[in-house]
Amino acid sequence: MAQGTKIPVTVLTGPLGSGKTTLLNRMLRPSASGETPRVAVVVNELGVVSLDHKLARHIGGSISVLASGCACCSVSGELVDTLRELFMAALHRKIPVFSRVLIEASGMASPVPIMHTLQYQAFLRERYAYDGSICVMDAQHGLDQTPGESGVLQLAALADRVVMGKADLVAPEILVHIKQAVHAVNPDVPVYSSAALPPFEELLAKAGTGTGAGRQRQGLFSNLA
Repeated sequence: MAQGTKIPVTVLTGPLGSGKTTLLNRMLRPSASGETPRVAVVVNELGVVSLDHKLARHIGGSISVLASGCACCSVSGELVDTLRELFMAALHRKIPVFSRVLIEASGMASPVPIMHTLQYQAFLRERYAYDGSICVMDAQHGLDQTPGESGVLQLAALADRVVMGKADLVAPEILVHIKQAVHAVNPDVPVYSSAALPPFEELLAKAGTGTGAGRQRQGLFSNLA
């Protein structure tokens, strides 16, 4: 498959309780025109993630089809097997055909291994393309995180988009402080408040050269501490 026809994969990172699942639920809602995103969602365990959507039916061991029409898959095995199963299920019309994959990474997991897997595993490389990561930061705990100590700022340094979760629960000056801390490690990354998010497609739009994905390719993750 040509690069432009591959299925884009976006990774959602951030610590437990930062608001990743809340953001994911918002992404799966129909647009103002009533159009439902054709998205396959990969999460750690379906029983743990509190998706608002009711599961309609199960396909195989790990894939479920949500009432919205999106496919949801738990990572019970290797990511390679999970993405292969999703692709084949859509190919044989066992689930709705999807145009994007969202992977909710567990806790402080880095998106780098996922990016590497998509680039170097033959089956996935021909069908999927890494399309950046979105880091969700907990605005209530942002002031306790500094570039030299914080794992979440390391994730923010690799991100192509940053969302400040629970932004409605903190004062505006705290959001400014967090945004400054993020830009200290990733100057070009767009930073959004969860209270004022852009449309779904804009949030997922691939960042330009020199942002988070570029940092991952250059292997800068280990140099941030």
